[in-house]
Amino acid sequence: MPDTVPAPAAPAFVAFGPNPTGRDFVVGDIHGQIEMLQRLLRTVGFDRQFDRLFSLGDLIDRGPGSEQLLRLFHDEPALFCIRGNHEELMLASRYNPVYRRVWERNGGDWADDLVDDQLAELTAMIEQMPLVIELDLGDGRRIGLVHAEVPPGLDWETVKRVQPGPADQVDDRDSNLESSLLWGRRRFGALEQMALNPEADGLDDDEREHVMRMVTPVDGIDLVMTGHTIIPARRPARSGNVMFLDTGAYKVDGRLTLAEPRAERYWQCDREGRLRTEPDGMPLPHALPLRERYMR
Repeated sequence: MPDTVPAPAAPAFVAFGPNPTGRDFVVGDIHGQIEMLQRLLRTVGFDRQFDRLFSLGDLIDRGPGSEQLLRLFHDEPALFCIRGNHEELMLASRYNPVYRRVWERNGGDWADDLVDDQLAELTAMIEQMPLVIELDLGDGRRIGLVHAEVPPGLDWETVKRVQPGPADQVDDRDSNLESSLLWGRRRFGALEQMALNPEADGLDDDEREHVMRMVTPVDGIDLVMTGHTIIPARRPARSGNVMFLDTGAYKVDGRLTLAEPRAERYWQCDREGRLRTEPDGMPLPHALPLRERYMR
């Protein structure tokens, strides 16, 4: 891979203390659907003077409000965003024309009409985004925010030390920690395998052990919230202490999910702006005990 992409200007890991005056919300992959986000923020009565909003990345591509969302999260002091793989594609496209074509095929064609100075301005905003956020809920719990996944077997202290260098992170093969944080899908794949094989029929001991290893909780953190992989049921899912919040906002039947971790509630709306949960939210899923048949 080319080594011409500069290191991010901002820290790769950022920790936030408790919010002493308001609430903290986490939103899944928005993908340009700014009206869906605004609908949800109005629903929960989001107050920019007191509340905070954390995005799990992929603000951009596949929807009409990509540029608006980048500017909104850059300009608003109450809004924060970690870098997703689509932001990484946009950043890489500035330095390698091959990635520009890959990015355009994955929804980046919204930027075709932007002049070079505009693209430079927007990519500078992306360079300020961390890869990892830790959030203290103020009730004794800490949650970690990453776009895709914490690699199975890694603890949170290792994740906090992530230091992406000048090498490109446009790598969906989970070849290093940085690429897993942006592209990984192994944990969700194992969760799906358990759902498809509830009795573990047809799995030998090695396969069963592999599935269990993939869904092992992340040590050193109470909960990790991720996006990136669209949940077919369009509702938040959980495996151990890892929660998945990407419910396919850009798809015709998709939804955008907004969660309040401390209250353990979530809200959703669809592409038509219709609420898909109760006005006061729905309970976030709790960790389910792993089936004994997978542990024998």
